[in-house]
Amino acid sequence: HTFMKKHNLIEDIHIVQQKRRKIFEEIIKEGIVPMQGFTQLIKLLTQKNIKIGLASNRRYEHIILILEQLNIKEHFWAIVGPSEKRKHKPAPDIYLDTAKELKVSPQDCIVIEDSETGILSAHSAGMKIIAVPNPYTNHHDFSKADKIVSSLSDINLSLLQNL
Repeated sequence: HTFMKKHNLIEDIHIVQQKRRKIFEEIIKEGIVPMQGFTQLIKLLTQKNIKIGLASNRRYEHIILILEQLNIKEHFWAIVGPSEKRKHKPAPDIYLDTAKELKVSPQDCIVIEDSETGILSAHSAGMKIIAVPNPYTNHHDFSKADKIVSSLSDINLSLLQNL
């Protein structure tokens, strides 16, 4: 509630959160653009019949909205969002649950992450990690990642096989 005090907001926190969600949903519906290399990477993994899972702390409804907006939802074998039964990243829970849904061992998973908490989560789960820093996270600590790339375009089959 520090945010509320800092900006002199007197509305109930839940009302502010609802308004924020609605604005976020409107932005998504207006059109979003995937990260450079994203579409090509999804196509490559799909062509090679590699299982793709998504593990995000973002609201499940927003995850689905984004995937539908990008027209790629059908490429994901598992989509795992937040749950009251599961600890958030950096705890490994969400990645372990995603591996379970994919029916693969955590050691056989490669996680693509853009944040320090996500990397810590995947590392704790015993998974291999490719870090793709973005303008909001390039100051994060990526030392636990197995590989750091500047763009999703840098990820190819050879890189994945040699991790």
